[in-house]
Amino acid sequence: MNNDINRILYHRAKIIQNLDHIISSSKRNNIGNGQLSLFEDDIIDVAISMEEPENFDPMRMISAEREVLGFNILYSQFDDYFAVQCRYCNSTILSLMDETIESKTLLASIKSIEYKISQYGNKYAKIIFSDSTGDERMYLFGKLYEKMIGRCFIDKIYLLTVKQSSIDKNKLDIVNFMLADEITDVSKSTKTIRISTQAIKLPELRIYIHSHMRGNSQNVEVFVEELNLSYKLSTKIQIDNDNLLEMSKKGFKILLK
Repeated sequence: MNNDINRILYHRAKIIQNLDHIISSSKRNNIGNGQLSLFEDDIIDVAISMEEPENFDPMRMISAEREVLGFNILYSQFDDYFAVQCRYCNSTILSLMDETIESKTLLASIKSIEYKISQYGNKYAKIIFSDSTGDERMYLFGKLYEKMIGRCFIDKIYLLTVKQSSIDKNKLDIVNFMLADEITDVSKSTKTIRISTQAIKLPELRIYIHSHMRGNSQNVEVFVEELNLSYKLSTKIQIDNDNLLEMSKKGFKILLK
């Protein structure tokens, strides 16, 4: 999480903690309606002192935001792994039942775990995974259960590969997964970044790359959507998670390969 977002969350927490005091002070100073003048004396007269927020935890505020709204406005934990998503993922929770993709890889956090024993005495786990598109129940069993169950933690983010169960097509079996924090080779394993955009946004893309991403590691392939045209830039770049995320927010579609 960057410092700007952390600062916004801090001031939000400060307002929430002092909300009753702010409202009562506003009524006492009769500033509920109208507007203040721009003269300094008026501002000093109605200045409201606020206490510092107690036990400030930005992640707790973010979790509450998602719980109330169903999505995050300012920040999502998945933002920190955007490069991983661009490099390895071909699915989300929402698209898991797409039968055109046999093996699906996605980033998801663990929401809950239930430990089970089958009728044959074998241990397995029923795990609810969650991402920004929804929640889904999956099953962990066999050798992978023995290997990974001790590393399953609530709210941690994992890169997982799943497929539809051969026994029940409505169930998803976990084929492989690992903690997203342990994936450190995104830059080393990426040779090319493919950026899809519209022709009108090409100047903006060129300026952003030259201003923020110039390096000597990855090639750049640009795909112009309405022209169905691909071409490679002569400039090489250095990929960075924050820059890739910023490009995505600007409307560019990114694939690392």
